[in-house]
Amino acid sequence: AGARGMGTEEPDLYRDTWVRYLGYANEVGESFRPLVPVPVVWASYGVATAYVTADAIDKGRKA
Repeated sequence: AGARGMGTEEPDLYRDTWVRYLGYANEVGESFRPLVPVPVVWASYGVATAYVTADAIDKGRKA
């Protein structure tokens, strides 16, 4: 990551693109909890968990 910002590395899918916002899906789900069925909130946690898991696997493979 020493060369980050110098244009020599490809963008990190999980940090530098819209995919990053999937990590906040549970926050959106919680904010709508009074308005949506509980399974929708649970699904938002599933999305956020999938994001965190995929990012961790990606970083582990690159290490």
